[in-house]
Amino acid sequence: HADGSGVIRLGAHQALSTNELQHGPGPVDLNGFGLTIGGLSDFAGIGSMINDGPRPSMLTIDTRTNNFSAACALMDGASSLGLTKRGAGRQTLSGINTHTGPTLVREGVLRIDGEITASPVTVSSGGELQGTGTIYSTVKVESGGRLAPGGPVGTLTFNELLTLEAGSTSIFELTATSNDMVVAAGGVVYGGQLVVTNVGAEPLQVGQVFKLFDGISRGDFDNSASVQIGGGGTAKFDPLTGELTIISVPPPASLNVVRAAGTLELSWTNSNGIYRLQSQTNGLDPNMWFDYPGGATSPVTVPIDQSNGSVYFRLITP
Repeated sequence: HADGSGVIRLGAHQALSTNELQHGPGPVDLNGFGLTIGGLSDFAGIGSMINDGPRPSMLTIDTRTNNFSAACALMDGASSLGLTKRGAGRQTLSGINTHTGPTLVREGVLRIDGEITASPVTVSSGGELQGTGTIYSTVKVESGGRLAPGGPVGTLTFNELLTLEAGSTSIFELTATSNDMVVAAGGVVYGGQLVVTNVGAEPLQVGQVFKLFDGISRGDFDNSASVQIGGGGTAKFDPLTGELTIISVPPPASLNVVRAAGTLELSWTNSNGIYRLQSQTNGLDPNMWFDYPGGATSPVTVPIDQSNGSVYFRLITP
């Protein structure tokens, strides 16, 4: 633990353990040395990681496959502090980070729910930038890197130029009523692939428009003319307006019934994982529908019960 009001000051490279650093209210001073930790989290208060040494320092967070979250601040002291994210897991930063050294997302996810005020950010192949915070410096997503605002659905703001290089992937989630969004106050250069998924229960409608990017732009995504929607449908993206327009949706699910010896097999198509089977017996009361056991996945086998005068089935969205 780094705990208390005093300063923990490094006297050599890698002077602390490579395990998770649970950070308390006191500062940890890298003092011009490099440090790799297995994750950063808060403990008994919110502190800071600083570099008050005579030369630049790099803090490397290697989460391996784990996820961590911290509100402590990364900041310069007498010299600059940089950040490198490694490991397949996710590190969330929700504080105000004023460091001026580079922020390098080499592997896994760096999630910004707070602010990066001055550090230029580079997302390399295998890295992903997420969040709902604000980055005030330039951001470049290289080939093989990923940008995923929100998570869940939300807005990530960039105050300087955002560059999405060829080979990068921009990942957006939406529902019938909301969507991830990038505010690119400093402008955006499009490139690479646009990936969009409907994560909501309701199907999309032809003609619906979603604002994905807000800012002056140039360039285009490779697949703007035909963006396949995860969950069903296609869309087109207009790089001038930053808007995604739904141009096709899958047809509604159809419920099919096949009778076998003593059973009914119910199946449905074009479900896209958003339908479930409900049933009621002997009448049609809007308050009596219940989820049929196993009815979230097609097909469903229903035993025929001769004691029921009638049985009704329907498909609904969750």
